[in-house]
Amino acid sequence: MLFRILLLANMIGLFAFPGGDAKADGMDWESILHPGKFRVLIRFSPDHTVMELSSPAITESDEQVEWVYPEVQVPDGGTFVLKRIIPKNNPAGSGIRESLIISPLTTIHTDVEITRQWRIPMPGDREEIKMTLPLRNGWAKSVALQNDNPTQAQYWLGTRLTPSEPEIALPVVEIVFPDSSRLAVMSDPYLGTLFSTKKDQEGIVLEQSFLYDGQTVPLQDEQTRSFGLWVHPADEKAASFDDTVDAFYRMMLDDVPAGPAWIHDIAMVYYDYLSDGGDGWSRDLVKLAGILTPEERARVLCCYHGRYPNLCSYLFDDDTGAIKSEWNAMPLTRNVPYSIVRVKEELHLAKSLGFRVCFYFADGLVQDSGHPEYRHDWTFSSLTKGDRPPGAYSLLNTEGYINGWTGPDTWGLTRARDPGNPDVADWYSKYLDTLLHTFGNELDAFVWDETYYIFQGYIGTFPQPVHSDIAMMQLVKRLTNQVTNFDQEKAFFVCDVINMHPFFLHIPANSMVSHGTFQDSQCKAEAWSYAMFPNWRNAFWSCNWWPVSRFELTKYGVENFGTAVAISNGWEDDIGPSEWTQSQQDMFLQLFRERCNQQKRQKYLEIDPAVFLQNHPVAR
Repeated sequence: MLFRILLLANMIGLFAFPGGDAKADGMDWESILHPGKFRVLIRFSPDHTVMELSSPAITESDEQVEWVYPEVQVPDGGTFVLKRIIPKNNPAGSGIRESLIISPLTTIHTDVEITRQWRIPMPGDREEIKMTLPLRNGWAKSVALQNDNPTQAQYWLGTRLTPSEPEIALPVVEIVFPDSSRLAVMSDPYLGTLFSTKKDQEGIVLEQSFLYDGQTVPLQDEQTRSFGLWVHPADEKAASFDDTVDAFYRMMLDDVPAGPAWIHDIAMVYYDYLSDGGDGWSRDLVKLAGILTPEERARVLCCYHGRYPNLCSYLFDDDTGAIKSEWNAMPLTRNVPYSIVRVKEELHLAKSLGFRVCFYFADGLVQDSGHPEYRHDWTFSSLTKGDRPPGAYSLLNTEGYINGWTGPDTWGLTRARDPGNPDVADWYSKYLDTLLHTFGNELDAFVWDETYYIFQGYIGTFPQPVHSDIAMMQLVKRLTNQVTNFDQEKAFFVCDVINMHPFFLHIPANSMVSHGTFQDSQCKAEAWSYAMFPNWRNAFWSCNWWPVSRFELTKYGVENFGTAVAISNGWEDDIGPSEWTQSQQDMFLQLFRERCNQQKRQKYLEIDPAVFLQNHPVAR
């Protein structure tokens, strides 16, 4: 009775139903959200013993209601306590967000699967009820619910319960009822979640299941997960799947603000890779400024790349905690003298011409194993060594290390650092902080390139077994918020390249917790749709190192996904604006101005992207 009164009191202000009537739209939302309809099921491996938690101790304060279940005994002798916290004054709009806290009293070495189950009374009208899934490939797929046969979809990070269900880009699904009302069921993105929905004789059963793989990564510290339900009642304002995805970001990622407004105005992106011995940057930007209006220049983002001396420390001096005062960029090949003064001058030039400026932060997690500053104790080492996650490809070598980018300016093989190592995470944070305080006045954004080295399911070993994919997403979130806290008008981009090649399907969507994607996918057509849901609130772009010879790829992205026109200098085609012929200049300017006139980009696909690609042929 306490919860029925509490929830009913909340709903008046929380859900804003027409006329304040929870049943005004045909669906009895009070019954749907009633805590008495909720069950928690625990399953233990390896014998799959199942138990249902019951008889929680209930406490209430002015802010929240707390359920604490009796101590859970794990078959291996461990114990934990599970707690639910439901705020009374939820700031999430028409929805409820709650916390589920798992507190181990001893280290858990058993796999623990937890299922949250809701039962919804079947509406009076038993017409077709559908579920919408935000698939990884950008398709918002609508599926009719079946009687007794569950419709399932899975979000994967850290752990997953089955490899056979459709993989979704965001941990949210939407139930659409015959009266057009909608219910979104969601979780935070920091651990895999299996969503299951079915109809039976009594109504609809919704489940969210997730796994702590204690046999592999022992469960020692308190774990907090967030879950949400969001309601859009049927009313005069038409709802769409857009509202559900908006609700997910508002409720589950409210601690990662969307990027600044200016990122949505960008219609051209320029990547300079230390072109023309370092002089290409200035030449190209002066030429570009001469052929664009001041209003157009504000819609161009220029990425400053290749100015660091190595892939271990970049510009950071560990001994002093400052940016190096002088160094030689690309010392093994181009060997261009640089200094803090020169970098500031070149960045200031771009800003003075009216362009937005992006600084190349780092080459993913890689460090150069042949360089004197290489830290082997920071290197990612897979717990499973030669084993590889499901899929046709892995960056892991047989020793369990991740081989990264190597080129003419690397001293030896490069290897990825482990984001689960606290020292590694702290180093990237200190490096970013130093860049902000040294060059921040001349910058609008950072891009962290090649953030795809840690695939879904990777487990690192130092200082203890840890889900490195979860650690990587948490590190991206930390750095993104670090930039926002320094200046809300600055942005932090990552490089996911999901499906740039078929073997890149197991890359986590780290851009979900950043300000967008500026990826080195070379504008390949098959990668664009995979960027749609993770960059829902922000922007996604790509560099194109073949801007002239593969111009059709840039054109395809602009016309079909609203991406920015991609130009570059210093690599592959190695042709910047100062080197364009008149016909090349006309080609780029025409596409740029077409992009400037676009209103809104497409948010998701309503058909299978394989069909979309067939209907929109482009050179591969």
